[in-house]
Amino acid sequence: IDRYDGSKTATTAISSRGCPFNCHYCCKEMWGRAVRFRSPKNFAEEIEGVLGEYSITHFKFLDDTFTLDHGRLRRICELLKPLKVYWRCETRVDTVNLEALRWMYEGGCREVAFGIESGSQRVLDRIGKGTTVEQNERAVLNAKEAGLKVKAFLMVGAPGETEETVEETIRFVRRVRPDKWMVNTFTPTVGSAIWKDPGRFGCRILSRDFEKYYFIGRGAEAPVVVETEELRAEDVVRLREKLKGELEGNEED
Repeated sequence: IDRYDGSKTATTAISSRGCPFNCHYCCKEMWGRAVRFRSPKNFAEEIEGVLGEYSITHFKFLDDTFTLDHGRLRRICELLKPLKVYWRCETRVDTVNLEALRWMYEGGCREVAFGIESGSQRVLDRIGKGTTVEQNERAVLNAKEAGLKVKAFLMVGAPGETEETVEETIRFVRRVRPDKWMVNTFTPTVGSAIWKDPGRFGCRILSRDFEKYYFIGRGAEAPVVVETEELRAEDVVRLREKLKGELEGNEED
């Protein structure tokens, strides 16, 4: 995490568990779809306690979607503002607007990460993301206007991916220019819809060796564990490197 007051330490915190969305590559069997929220007061008291006991001023909030409830989000930001702590979080583009992003900045947020995944509507629809390219673009630009750094999570090799859809992602990146990025190799989590029934999504599982089931490694060189009707494993690697090459001018974290 970037340091905004010279601090050398940071830690994590979580204010909710669960995700109500239905991305086909994600498994809900650990935390479920029902979201359980801590109260803003309870969460802010934890942050204040860590600040007081350990003098830690930098946090990463680990909620799947930190901005689900705007009333709760606003209250958390109000409670964190006087503490003068700095934090980053991950969320979905369809759960933010410019006003909410401004609350976040005022409450100490300095970076927000979005699961953009792709600049192609075809790919977003095939993976059940439930978002649009337009929403992705608006969220990134609004976050920047609010003063936040933006990290974009992208993936290559999902159902529906082709040479052209990767080009669409490249064009998207050129338009919005995220401050940070991470290129993931498409990997359905164990227990997800695609992992359970790959044929329904035009996929073929190459390996069910769980040691290979990670999204990113050093240099983003994660194994390819799924082929699709459109792409072989070697195509996924080639297109992943192509997208990474486009992003090299941006900071990776």
